[in-house]
Amino acid sequence: MLVPVRYGRPPIQEALCEVHFDGPPLKLLDLQKLIPVWSAELSGEQRVIEEKNVNFNLGPNGIQFQEDKQGHRLICRSPDNMNLVQASGAFIVVNRLAPYPGWNEFFAATIMRRVAELQGALGERKIRRIGLRYINRIEVPQVPFVWSDWFAPSLTFPDHLRSGPSTFQAQLHKVLEAEIRLIINLSAVTPATPEGKTPVFIDLDVIWEGAPIEVTRIRDQLDRVHSPHRLAFEGYLTDKVRNLFVS
Repeated sequence: MLVPVRYGRPPIQEALCEVHFDGPPLKLLDLQKLIPVWSAELSGEQRVIEEKNVNFNLGPNGIQFQEDKQGHRLICRSPDNMNLVQASGAFIVVNRLAPYPGWNEFFAATIMRRVAELQGALGERKIRRIGLRYINRIEVPQVPFVWSDWFAPSLTFPDHLRSGPSTFQAQLHKVLEAEIRLIINLSAVTPATPEGKTPVFIDLDVIWEGAPIEVTRIRDQLDRVHSPHRLAFEGYLTDKVRNLFVS
């Protein structure tokens, strides 16, 4: 059994939870109703933007583009920019930037409060999908960076490509149980920091998706998508990496 670890300088750069609702998508009028609901606590910024896709086509007459309007998105930020809620279409996203206060201490209750506030303003809606994502940034003091010098599992590359200094990006998908899946994004980026460190990202997204549930069951589903995160994250670490943010 994995013993929970509390790091002095946790590498979580951002935590975000996406909650999708059953039923018709949110309209502009719905988003406008939410502004006063969130403006007191998230008073740093409240704005509605238009979402659109731009498609480019190359034809006999040159490059043509077509805008596909996707609706609107409400963005509300706290004055310190650490907390954020976004509402768009049939979902909301609750964001928390570093420093991360903890799941039971802060984030789970914040997600439930935002969902309750939306339900109070717009009426009861069932939930059909929840995604909980943690983006971890680890500053590894090695340039050029070699993954196998620091992290436990080998990269899923052919043998002759596994070793040697390189930047990389990889994505893995894993079904954990019925209705629960894990998406892992791993990357090392350049250029290195001025301090001579290579930023390494371990981006974990656990998603539940199934038959719509009542909002009263949201905590159970939140705990289901939260519980695999620690095991997945710790599975990549060696003590050499842990020592980078343990104190």
